[in-house]
Amino acid sequence: MDRRPTARRPSRLVVAFLALAALCGRESIAHAQSARASFLLQMLRSNPEPRVRTNAALRLGELREPASVVPMVDILNTERDATVQATIIATLASIGDPRALPAVQQATRSSSRDVAAQARRAVGLLQAAASTAVGTNNADSTNGTPTRSNATPVVLIATGRVNVQSGVPSSLQSSAQRALESALDARGEVVRHSGSTAQASSTIRTRRLRGAHQFDVNIQSVTQQANGVRVAVSIVVSTFPGRAYEFDSSSAVTVSGGGGDPQQGAISTAMTAAVGRALTQVLSTIR
Repeated sequence: MDRRPTARRPSRLVVAFLALAALCGRESIAHAQSARASFLLQMLRSNPEPRVRTNAALRLGELREPASVVPMVDILNTERDATVQATIIATLASIGDPRALPAVQQATRSSSRDVAAQARRAVGLLQAAASTAVGTNNADSTNGTPTRSNATPVVLIATGRVNVQSGVPSSLQSSAQRALESALDARGEVVRHSGSTAQASSTIRTRRLRGAHQFDVNIQSVTQQANGVRVAVSIVVSTFPGRAYEFDSSSAVTVSGGGGDPQQGAISTAMTAAVGRALTQVLSTIR
């Protein structure tokens, strides 16, 4: 008796189930990011405290979601606090979506000198994005490598040593260093530097960069939790080459299990978030 029709039916069900499972796995992270962006947009739109709204705008800069651009533009048009306005503009510039350009150009005429100055800086970045039709920094579909945005380079970032705190396996140090370099290399606004001070000075002059900073990283903790691996990263931002302290940028991220090394995946995700937050603050202050 030929049983092939009977054998084919469960095979198709298995294939469909596995395909659905894989799709759900890929979409879960994107869904979590979108949910976080929606929450932050709501905070930015309606929280009565300017400090909370400012922090929400900074964190939206970490996510760099194109879907957040239009809501942020709408919020910018109704926001009355100058600090929040300037932070929204810096975040829109860091995302690099040309749809924000008309609202940012309008903000260059703001009565607030800080808002107008931030808007003028952002206009250049967004005009460059518009001229090159830049997308966002999504992972390449063939090799998982972050795709570099084509935003105009405006700042040099010197990478210091990545340190691991007590209790964090030293074997993760090299992974964290690669994650830092990858996160910076994916940002078109950045020229990453690891050479001498003289080379940095030459790069700043020849590329007409508007600032230079040093990023020193601490992997504060890597802990296994019930829902995944939690990594806490802190970036100390200082002037370059003077090394005068400026501020800290921290990020703690929990990444659920999946393919590959979950610790390395969590480190990469936390590092990208911390770098994004640090660069949002750096780009909001350079002139």
